[in-house]
Amino acid sequence: MRPPYRALLAGVLFAASLAASPGTPTARVVPAGAPVASTLPAGTVTPTSATTVPLPAPTPLSIVSAGRARLPRPPSVVSRGPASGQVGLVFTSQRTGYLAAVPRAQTSGYASGATSELERTTDGGASWAVVWRHSDVVLYWVGTKAGDVVAAGLSIRGPLLVESADGGRTWHEVPVTLSLPRAPAGADQAGAAEWYWATSTLHFVDSRTGLAVPDAMYGQDAAWPATLLRTTDGGRHWSAVALPGGSPTGGLAFVDATHGFATGLEAVAGPGPRPQGCTSRIWLTADAGASWQPAPGTCAGYLLTSLSFPTPERGYAGGGNYAKYGQIPELAVLATTDGGRTWSQSFAAPTRPALPGRGYGGPFGELEFYNPRQGVALAGGCTIGANGPCLGQAWWTDDGGRSWLPEEVVGSQLALAGHSGAWVAGGMAGATVLWRSSDSGRNWSPVASAAEVGLSGLLVAGRHLWVGSEAGQFVSEDGGATWHGLPAAARAAEGGTLGGTVTGLGSSGLMLVQTGTNTVWLSDDGGGHGRAVAVPGLGGAGASAVSFADARQGLVLGWGGCAATKTLQPPISLPLRPTAVVATSDAGGSWRHVAELDVAGYGGLAYSRAVAVVAATCTKGIATSTDAGDSWAYWSLPAELSGCQGPSVSAGTVVLYCPSYGAGTTVLRLLVSTDAGQHWSVRTLTGVGAADVQGVVAGAPGVLWAFGQRSGDVWRSADGGATWGPVELALPVAP
Repeated sequence: MRPPYRALLAGVLFAASLAASPGTPTARVVPAGAPVASTLPAGTVTPTSATTVPLPAPTPLSIVSAGRARLPRPPSVVSRGPASGQVGLVFTSQRTGYLAAVPRAQTSGYASGATSELERTTDGGASWAVVWRHSDVVLYWVGTKAGDVVAAGLSIRGPLLVESADGGRTWHEVPVTLSLPRAPAGADQAGAAEWYWATSTLHFVDSRTGLAVPDAMYGQDAAWPATLLRTTDGGRHWSAVALPGGSPTGGLAFVDATHGFATGLEAVAGPGPRPQGCTSRIWLTADAGASWQPAPGTCAGYLLTSLSFPTPERGYAGGGNYAKYGQIPELAVLATTDGGRTWSQSFAAPTRPALPGRGYGGPFGELEFYNPRQGVALAGGCTIGANGPCLGQAWWTDDGGRSWLPEEVVGSQLALAGHSGAWVAGGMAGATVLWRSSDSGRNWSPVASAAEVGLSGLLVAGRHLWVGSEAGQFVSEDGGATWHGLPAAARAAEGGTLGGTVTGLGSSGLMLVQTGTNTVWLSDDGGGHGRAVAVPGLGGAGASAVSFADARQGLVLGWGGCAATKTLQPPISLPLRPTAVVATSDAGGSWRHVAELDVAGYGGLAYSRAVAVVAATCTKGIATSTDAGDSWAYWSLPAELSGCQGPSVSAGTVVLYCPSYGAGTTVLRLLVSTDAGQHWSVRTLTGVGAADVQGVVAGAPGVLWAFGQRSGDVWRSADGGATWGPVELALPVAP
C-alpha cells in the first residue's frame, strides 16, 4: 500500500528543494471561471539572461495560542498472535508449526544487540508460545532435519544451528564451520562465511546429510556468484560442492535419500541481464548431493529458481525473468512426469498478469506442490542494489502448473501445512503479519498480534473509519468498535488489498479512491458499489490530491511546481506551471477550472463545506478557501512549521501534521483550527511514541485522531488536540 502521509512528506521535501529562500514572495491567484479546456500551464520561459519571477507575498498566519500536549502510553493489548520480526516458518503438520523471529533487531553488525526467538503453535496458528530465546543472535531460517526442528542464524561468534530433538521441549546451539572456495558478492561487508550463511536456505536429506543453497528471495545479490554447500555430520561442518559449469540459484528438491535436483545459472560472467538461450538449467545427483551433472534437455532462456516434487515422478521447476530487465517470459514453469529424465515447459507468462499497484517483478522464487495438480508459489526477489530478502506475490494453481492466479498476499517465506494449508511470512526483520490459507492458496487471511500490525494510513469521518495496514485495509462504521475488510468493489478499484490508496471518507458512507492519473472512484455506500469519474483539465500529470466535502461537492488538485521561484540560467528552459484546481458540484458529472495555485502539488488537499486547505505552497505555507475553491488566500508560517503537510478537515476543524527534524530528533507539531481557519493554535506533541506518529486527521468537529507505526498506537482528542487518550482499534487480525 502506498502510505499517503509518507508520500506527502516526500513531496514536501522535494518542493522545498525547488523553492527559494523562506522570504521569497511567491503567491499568485488566477481568477476563477476559466474553462476546463483552457491550457493550464502558465507558459514556458526561455531566459536570455538570469530570470526570476517575483510574486505577491502571503499574509503571515495569525497563531493565537501554542502549547504542549502529551500522548499517553498506548494500551497493552494481550494477544496470542505470532511475534513480529518474522524471518522463517515451517509446519511439521497441519496444526504444529515453528516461527523464527527477530522481534528485537540488531543495532550494529549482524548479531550484536539482537534478540531472536523460536515460537511454536500446536493449534494451527490460533496461539503461539516462545520455546527458545537468545540475545546476540540473528536467525534467518527454520526447517526440519529428519523430522526434528532446526534453525540457522548468526551469533556474535559466527554461524550456528539451533536444534531440538524432542519436539521443541529442549534446545541447544551448535557452532557451524563453513569452507568456501571464494568470497561471494557482498561478502566483504561481514566476511564470506557470514554473508553466505545469512542468505542461504538448508535442506537436510537425513539426520546427517544436508545442503545449503542461496535463498532465491534474496535474488541476484545472493545468487551471482553463489556456492552450493554440503554437510555430512548433521550441519556442524559445511564444504563447497561444484555444479559443473554453473552456480546454484536456489531451487533444490530430493525424491529420495540419494536422488535430487538443483537449479543453477550457466557460468557466464557478470550479474546483469543475460541473453536468450541457455541462461539456466537443472542439475541432478544420485549420491545425496556429493556430485552433480547437468540434466539433459533442461536448458532454459530464463532463470530457474525453485523446485518441487510432490511425487517421485512428478516435478516442477519455477522461474522467469526480473521485470527490471524487460526480458520475457516474466514467469515460467518446467514440468517432468518421469522423475526428471525429461522436462517440458508447462507455463510461460510473456508479460506478468500483475494486479494494479504491484511492484514484485521477479521469477517464481518459492514453489511448493501439495500433489501433482495443486501448488502455491511466491513470485519476486531482489535485483542488484536491493537489500534482501525481497517480497514476492502469492500465486496458486490447480491444474498442474499450466495456469496460475495471483493473490493479494506478499511475503518472502512460504510453508505448506498438511494437505491443503499454506502460510506466508514476511521473511524479514520488522514483518508483523503471517498469512494463512486453508484451501491450497485460493483464499488468505492475516494472522498477527493485534498491537503489532504496522499502520500506513488512517481516515476518519464521524463514525466511519478506514485503516491501511500490513494486514490489509479495514473499515468500521461504528467508531472503531468492529471492523471488516474493504468491500470487494473498492478493493478492485484501488488495485487490491496491498496496493492503491483510499483517499477520503464521508460520514454518510462516501468513499473516494484515486485510481489513476485523471480518474477517481466514488462510492456512496462505503465501497460496496461505485463508479469511476474522469477529471478533465489537469494535463498529463493528472491529479495529486482529491477531496470531497459531501457526496456532490469535490475539489481536485493537479500537479505543479515552484519553478517560478528559481533563478533560471540560459539555455535552461523550465515551465512556470502553477497547480490547477478543478471543482465539481454534481458528483463528478461536470467539472470547472476554479483556480491555479502556487503550490508544489505534493502537500495535500482537504475540503469541507466550511473551508478548503492546501499545504506546501511555494513559500512553505498554506492556502485556504472559504468559497468552494473559487478564491484562495495564501498564508506564510513560522520556520518551525514550514514542513506542514497532510491537511485534514471535518466541518470547521482543520489539522495539519508538521514534523521537523534535526540532531537526530523529531519534533511533532500540529497546526489546528476549530473555526474554519479564523483562529489557529499550535500543539507540540510529547510523550511515548510522539516521534513515531505518522499522521493526524480530523474526524468530527473538535475531534482529532493520531496514529503511529503499530495498530496499538492510536490516540483520540475531543478538544482540538489539547488532551489525548489511547484508542484500541482491535483490528480483526489476531488468531
